[in-house]
Amino acid sequence: MATDIEQGIYAILSNNEDVKFWASSRVYVGNAPQDVAVPYVTFRRAGGQHVQSAAGLSGLAMATIVVQGWTSNYADSKALAKAIRLAMVNGAPDTVGGVKIATIIMQSETDIQQGVVDGEEVGEFAVEADFDVWHSEDKT
Repeated sequence: MATDIEQGIYAILSNNEDVKFWASSRVYVGNAPQDVAVPYVTFRRAGGQHVQSAAGLSGLAMATIVVQGWTSNYADSKALAKAIRLAMVNGAPDTVGGVKIATIIMQSETDIQQGVVDGEEVGEFAVEADFDVWHSEDKT
């Protein structure tokens, strides 16, 4: 796992019963393995900031986390997206995966479709959601 915040987000998503209903244990940081079965969840850190003052680092940071829930049809992608959204926004405040998370705020949501052939829906569908995750970090 890449960093502490990714460990915390992984714990939130992989331990949530509604997310597990859809994705089982298929929650991945970054890209999913090639040919993975749907449905599955991927997430990545897309940016963030480290809060500091004149005294130095505060121990507070914000990470922008992008989560995608992939399924084989549009309706299921919406259901998985709801499970992800509720897992994330209800995942704070808490200490998960060794990370103290203060709050999680959803910023946006976008539909994604991979694969349309002659107007027919084939392939995979996803909802991509961006979350700002405020969390503690080591000041050293």
